[in-house]
Formats: sequence, structure tokens, C-alpha cells
Amino acid sequence: MMDNDIRVLLVEDSLSEAKVIVSSLLSAQILFKLKQVATENELKEYLTSFSPDIVISNYNVASLDGLRLLKIVK
Repeated sequence: MMDNDIRVLLVEDSLSEAKVIVSSLLSAQILFKLKQVATENELKEYLTSFSPDIVISNYNVASLDGLRLLKIVK
């Protein structure tokens, strides 16, 4: 990993869906560092500690809906 890799925070509770997203990023030859979270608490923690460049999210995660997620990320 290089310092200029894109920091991706993935909000996804499905391992199979997460694999699809990671595969897509790899096939696009994007250099990235990824953290995956599945709860609101994890999201809040990694927004601060990981400082992502981009957040990719499923609209409905078991404990968090898309609108709530947008309010937190904003």
C-alpha cells in the first residue's frame, strides 16, 4: 500500500456483497486501503480513526439505513 492509496470505508453487512465491491475496485486497478463496517458505532469510529476518502454503502444495513448513514457521514 502506498500513502496515496484511496481510503475506502465500506458500510456493508453482507460478505458476498463486500467481495463484489472489492473485486470491482481491484479490476479497475484502483489502489485502495479498505475498512469494512456493519454498524453505526463502527461507522462513527472509522470515520474518525480511518479518515476515508470515500464511503461506499449498501442502502440498508441491518442496523442502519441509508438516510441515517448520510446524516452521520455528512
